[in-house]
Amino acid sequence: MMSRRQPLLTWLSVLTEIEGMAFIALGILLRRPDLFLDIQGALFPAALLVATATAVATIWLPRRRATPIAELPVDAMPVVDLAQRIGVSANAAPTPVPAAPSEPRPTAAWRRTLDQRR
Repeated sequence: MMSRRQPLLTWLSVLTEIEGMAFIALGILLRRPDLFLDIQGALFPAALLVATATAVATIWLPRRRATPIAELPVDAMPVVDLAQRIGVSANAAPTPVPAAPSEPRPTAAWRRTLDQRR
């Protein structure tokens, strides 16, 4: 999690995204790069305005705090509360966990070959 907002990075990202989308639309899809260069007199100031407004909004708009899912860590919560949260009754019998196999898993021939070459 970043502690500071970075308005310059936001500004630069938005500006390049707008210019890039315009170039893809005009220069590549329509095969008119000359049109892209001709409208730079209107496109670039508009892109600057949008990018600046976005960067300013990241500075001055208050950041919403994320609502915590649980106030207590899981270790400190009683089992009854955890069971109620996931929709299981507290009196339900616990599900047995299968034991790990005693013999090792068989490995594929290619894996054994790689292990032997190391």
